[in-house]
Amino acid sequence: MIQKSLVSSSLAIILLASVMSNAGKISPRIINGIPVSSTDPIAKSTVSIIEDGAAVCTGTLVRKDVVITAAHCPVPGSKYGVRFGLDPNNASAPTIPVSRYFLPPGWDPLKGGADIAVMKLSQNAPAGFVPVATFGTSDEINHNDNFVTAGFGITDASDWNMKPLRKADIRVLHTADDSEHFTMKQGPYGVCFGDSGGPAYFIINGALVLGGVTEGVLNYQCKGISWFKNVGYYRSWIESVVGPL
Repeated sequence: MIQKSLVSSSLAIILLASVMSNAGKISPRIINGIPVSSTDPIAKSTVSIIEDGAAVCTGTLVRKDVVITAAHCPVPGSKYGVRFGLDPNNASAPTIPVSRYFLPPGWDPLKGGADIAVMKLSQNAPAGFVPVATFGTSDEINHNDNFVTAGFGITDASDWNMKPLRKADIRVLHTADDSEHFTMKQGPYGVCFGDSGGPAYFIINGALVLGGVTEGVLNYQCKGISWFKNVGYYRSWIESVVGPL
């Protein structure tokens, strides 16, 4: 099995994108999370990223035709789409091709760095799916702030199939001095393999706002610390490639 990893700030961060093996694809899961219902606003903005027909990552709808995910999710030469709905295995669910994706200048597939990507859809999202607002450049993320992470994924290593959308309530552990990323402590709840690109939703005035994008964890056991990119830090770059959100 091929694993993806990167070294950042002298610590090995294990990226959480799905990885290929002869047995199939490892997919994202939210550790000990709870199922998301179809009426939950999270279900209206959280999507699965499809690579050559199979789900590999999670993403967030931030405009009717724009999805944010992780930079290490797309691989040159593959075809991508975005699937809408709670079940990423449902081939009949609405799936829109990605016409183009953008990676920041600071992203290096071998060294990591600016691990955030923007996907432009070939058409608008289906009716009933609602983009969320995103953090701006001046919005702050602080220690102990509450957020909700969400993703699709496996329940154990013996079953490689994607699972319906789940979510978990988390708290911020630490924010980088330059605000480029923030971390959380993996405890009873957390993120694990394939969860890359998934949202860190902050609840502001009763509404979901995308503040972070899942990047990776400290080790292959999905314990210790996990990393999220701060969307506000990259907001100017995002709008430079796809226009206003």
